[in-house]
Amino acid sequence: MIIKSRDELIIDNGIKLDSRVIELLRQVKELGSLNAAALRINVPYASAWEWIHRLEVQLGYRLIEKKRGGINGGGTKLTNKGEEFLDRIEGIISNRIDLSIAGSNDEALNLIIKGISARIKNEWIGSLNGLSRVLMMETDVAGIHFLGGNEEIIDEMGLSRDIKLIRGYKRSIGLVTRTDLTMKEIIEGIRGGKLKVKNRNLGSGTRMLMDRFMQDNGIDPINARASPSVAYTHSEIVESIRSGEADVGAAIEYAAIKSGLRFTRLTVESFDLIYLRGNNKPIIRKLESLLESDQIRETINNMPGYSLH
Repeated sequence: MIIKSRDELIIDNGIKLDSRVIELLRQVKELGSLNAAALRINVPYASAWEWIHRLEVQLGYRLIEKKRGGINGGGTKLTNKGEEFLDRIEGIISNRIDLSIAGSNDEALNLIIKGISARIKNEWIGSLNGLSRVLMMETDVAGIHFLGGNEEIIDEMGLSRDIKLIRGYKRSIGLVTRTDLTMKEIIEGIRGGKLKVKNRNLGSGTRMLMDRFMQDNGIDPINARASPSVAYTHSEIVESIRSGEADVGAAIEYAAIKSGLRFTRLTVESFDLIYLRGNNKPIIRKLESLLESDQIRETINNMPGYSLH
């Protein structure tokens, strides 16, 4: 089953299922009358009958049948197959995701998506993996921050025609430690194996930044003393350092300050969102509007380590 939009399902046999037909079947089940169901959802009886008949032809079985007369006369009810079909569709809808977000983890983005009344699935898998998911149409939106600039990297990859960028904001990112250490002490500590590194997952922009930092300072990232597990979020990095599992890791300034840890800035980067051109989900427009709203912009600007473009 593929979810195409809020108003249409494409079920696994390729049948396009209009949300109005689903509601019509619900009302037939509740009211016991196709006529009453059509009146309730404000469509002509002839249209209601045609919708269901067309779906029955596509499915190859009856969804509704006449009820025999009784105290209240006749009417319409769902067939056994119709009941099974409606139950199946209700199950699909109950697990339906309105918006899927993958890519780079970000604290401000967490706050933004909480302001959207929708079922949102988010996976923090890193900028590069998020970009791949968007291109493969496995997610709607991805958060990215690439060394060298997001627009520039997308352009270098030849993806400008395929990818639409939503301008986000800037954030400070750097090295997190438990105690005050100079940059020289951090470099020498990693190089000499005295400081254990907590790495982000491969494919994340933060991992690329950390690897580049070590390489620029003559440290082979593969040979650096590191925690055996990787972190998928900035909060996992700071928790690992706070607990003593590791001594240093790369994370955004906001996460470090929130946890009361020390922070040494490496750079200020742009965090943006991307989606595939042609993905016309209205909820993406809502997300874009939220990012442009005065309230969200003020909130982001007041978060330590964040700033607006």
